[in-house]
Amino acid sequence: MKYIAVIGDIVSSRKVTHRARLQLTLKQVLDSLNHRANVGLVSPYTITIGDEFQALFTRADDVFHHAAEILAALDPVKARFSLGIGTLETPINRVQAIGMDGAAFHEARRGLEELRERQSIFSVTGLDKLSDGMTTQSLDLVSHLLLHWKKSRIQVLAMLSRQVPVKEIAAKMGMSDKAVYKSIDAGALRTVLLLFHHISLAINAEITSK
Repeated sequence: MKYIAVIGDIVSSRKVTHRARLQLTLKQVLDSLNHRANVGLVSPYTITIGDEFQALFTRADDVFHHAAEILAALDPVKARFSLGIGTLETPINRVQAIGMDGAAFHEARRGLEELRERQSIFSVTGLDKLSDGMTTQSLDLVSHLLLHWKKSRIQVLAMLSRQVPVKEIAAKMGMSDKAVYKSIDAGALRTVLLLFHHISLAINAEITSK
């Protein structure tokens, strides 16, 4: 059986002035995600070494939604997310995402190193060659957009990804409905979410393939 290992880390974490506050914020958002009813999360988000964190999934449905929420919580600090698809050679640790090994984690680690070189936010490794090329280009484009967004737009994306109604988004953020729609249109947020959806479908198809 194949899995999705997610390894994330904080971009330029050593340059962050208030690292203790950053660590607390990261822990809080990961704990919040862990306590939800998540699709396919079999080993919870765990902070591992330094400012890295990881988790293990059997499906990709929620992974990009989670990433959007983590980015919204940490902004203006950025994070990277590497998704590695592959098998697992050790038992699943359902309490913490530590002590596990296999191709999924090797792929995720390789993707994270490539992200650091590409200065991108998202990586998926372990897909077939055609899907891999299209996915990398799509995620590099999304990463380019995200790196230039204000926190408010990332927050809108995070809530929109959870299918929160626009009126509720506006109320929570102290914005008008019109301002929320303007942010959605200016950032092409529905297109971004559609890309996330199709990439998730490609990952799920890879996991179930023989």
